[in-house]
Amino acid sequence: GLLGWAPGPRMVHARCGLACAADYTRRSECVYAAGGYGGGTTYHQSAEVLDVLAWAQGGGGSEGDSRGDSRGGGGWRQIADMHYRRTGCGASVGPDGCLYVAGGSPDGSGAHRTAERYDPREGTWRILPPMVFGRGYCSAVFGL
Repeated sequence: GLLGWAPGPRMVHARCGLACAADYTRRSECVYAAGGYGGGTTYHQSAEVLDVLAWAQGGGGSEGDSRGDSRGGGGWRQIADMHYRRTGCGASVGPDGCLYVAGGSPDGSGAHRTAERYDPREGTWRILPPMVFGRGYCSAVFGL
C-alpha cells in the first residue's frame, strides 16, 4: 500500500543520539539531522538536510548513497557544522524557518547550556544566549 516504512537515502555520516527536525515552513519540505554519536570517540558537530520533496520527485524510495539515489533524486547533504559537538540534543524548526538546536552533551556525559540557530538562507549557525542549566538527552519543539 501507500502507507508504510521504506528505506531512504543514506546519510552523509552514520550517527545515533542525534536530533531530527522537520521543516514545513518553506516551499520544500526538509528534514534536518544534527549532532549525534558516531562511535568510538566521535561526537558530531555536523548537520545534514534532506529535501524530502526533491528526493521523492526524483524517484526516491530506494536506498542510495550519500549523494542521493541512482536516479538523481537527491539525498542528504551536509550543511555548515554547528559550533559545538552534541549528542542527545534537542532540535526544532522555528516559525522563522531556522533550525534551533539546544543542549546535548559534548562527550556523552556532560550537558551543554548552549543553543544555536541555523539559518538556511544564510547557511550559517549563530550562538544563542546560554540556558540557565545544562540539558542532555532532551527534546525541543515550537508551539503551533
